[in-house]
Amino acid sequence: MSRGESVIWIVAFCRFAEAIGIGMVIPILPIFLLDLESGPTFSGFTPGEQTGILFGCAGLAIAGVQLVAGRFSDRLDRRKVFIWGGLLLGGVCSLSFSIIDHYSQLLTIRILQGIFLGLTFSPMMAIIAYHAPQGRGGRVLGVYSTVRLVGFSSGPLVGGFMSDLAGYRATFILSAILLFVSTAMVLAWVPEHRDPAPPGKRRRVPLVFWINASAIFLMMVGVSPVISLFPYYKSEFGASETQLGLCYGGFVAARCLLQYPCGLYADRLDKKWVLIGALVLFMPIVLLQGFARGMTDLIVLRVLLGAVSAAITTSAGGIAAERSPPGVRASAMSTNTLAFSLGVSVGPVIGGLLAPPGSLLPFAIPAGATVLVMMAVIALVPSDRRWSSGRSESSTQPASSAAPAQSNAPA
Repeated sequence: MSRGESVIWIVAFCRFAEAIGIGMVIPILPIFLLDLESGPTFSGFTPGEQTGILFGCAGLAIAGVQLVAGRFSDRLDRRKVFIWGGLLLGGVCSLSFSIIDHYSQLLTIRILQGIFLGLTFSPMMAIIAYHAPQGRGGRVLGVYSTVRLVGFSSGPLVGGFMSDLAGYRATFILSAILLFVSTAMVLAWVPEHRDPAPPGKRRRVPLVFWINASAIFLMMVGVSPVISLFPYYKSEFGASETQLGLCYGGFVAARCLLQYPCGLYADRLDKKWVLIGALVLFMPIVLLQGFARGMTDLIVLRVLLGAVSAAITTSAGGIAAERSPPGVRASAMSTNTLAFSLGVSVGPVIGGLLAPPGSLLPFAIPAGATVLVMMAVIALVPSDRRWSSGRSESSTQPASSAAPAQSNAPA
């Protein structure tokens, strides 16, 4: 294992505790808000609409801060302070959930938590991209995402079990503790590095990053509407908290198991064409969620969707990791994390506010829009071989992995 890959393993395990802590509260919040006082502002909203507002606003907060965090990280040439500061304050927010009794308080704290956690994504991905060896971007993203998603896949199950055993507030306290542990791990083990832009280079994010980000955005728009539909599934299908945890955790677990194999295959074949194939499979699977007639149907579809999403994230993320230019690495990588967060926010809004429960619309929109993104990938995203050839022939092409490749020689 190269020195750079060992750093990526360290970063992934630092994210592990945070992922469990955040994943724990996702299936709990839509049910927890049923026990809170709505107040005059939100008294006219249904639980599904309140859930859509909660996750939509938090997702927008996460998304809105990421580009800003990425730009500041690039200009200051610092990463760690954004990461540990955001994790620490995010843990304080989880702790605050345990002492509230109004929906407006829940919404405010959740938005703040989104802002604080949003500070961490771009700088963390910049560290991953900096240490990604050339030609191994898919595997690097596979390793990082696998370890991180082990936390996210187990988090909802732990949260559901903890809630059944000790109540909602004990779950929030445990979530805060795990975020504090993650903060300590970042401070102790994650190295800082210098990554300035070469003299005379423009600080501009290439188009390929925005196309990749569009694929990730639609993926999450198709995945996340079920969050706002949890109250509907509870009333119509008789779903328990554990089943709702499986609905969310099954998707994440499938992604987790297949991240590294998909990344390995994408590196060996071509990340562009693996991405295209995954988008082709994504369209019918995401649409079928609207035809589910029970929790068993939904959980099976979520597992299939997790498998396809593994291919989308590792191929798109691998392209981004290998091609991110020095000096704008955090800004470039923030396009993917921004897209992920926007998708998480838009999906619940469509599912909870813009469409009636049981409607096909929240799943038909991303399925149809994927056709346009797939055409853009085919036309505008260079294949791995074409990009590598162009990089070696053109002095103006960013060489994103040159510095890391030199520093990642086997120890």
